[in-house]
Amino acid sequence: MATTTTITLNIIETQGGGSPPSLTPSNEEDLYLPSAFEGLPFYVIFEFIIVETEEIGDGSSSSITVTPTDIQSDFNFEEYGVTFTNNYDGFSNRVRLDGPFSNAFPDQYYQFVLPDLSTPILPFDTEVEYLSLIKYNAPSQFVNTLEYIFNVYDGPSVFYATEVFENIVWRYESAKSNIDTVISKGLK
Repeated sequence: MATTTTITLNIIETQGGGSPPSLTPSNEEDLYLPSAFEGLPFYVIFEFIIVETEEIGDGSSSSITVTPTDIQSDFNFEEYGVTFTNNYDGFSNRVRLDGPFSNAFPDQYYQFVLPDLSTPILPFDTEVEYLSLIKYNAPSQFVNTLEYIFNVYDGPSVFYATEVFENIVWRYESAKSNIDTVISKGLK
């Protein structure tokens, strides 16, 4: 009699993000959060459930659900402008992510001319004084699938490393707004 443990993900609430079209996962068993456009405010609240299924000798099975005791992640959400909150609303198995996403496309960049005439690549929201924007490079792919690893705890020392994916979609309007902002802030 073998016991199988499965982690499920339930979306509790989501808002914002522009509702880009959902992309069909390549593997139906993968866990996905709703897609979001880069640059648009959003949040998603979700929970993990541990399902333990025990096979009984007659070919049938019995399942029980267990509420995780904690959810942790080493993913650097701040790098993408996103806030990660675990134990959301006092529930040990709930997580909330708040955005907007930024920096989701590594090959998207802004190149500037500085007062010393150097031409560095800087983020669009740089605090460095610059004369002007001289180049914007759009990303080569317009969807970036981020992979988060959540440690779903069942007690103080037992956890299940759980992969969760989210598609971030590049948005022309966000890029144009960033460019307009950058141009208006340049030293004249």
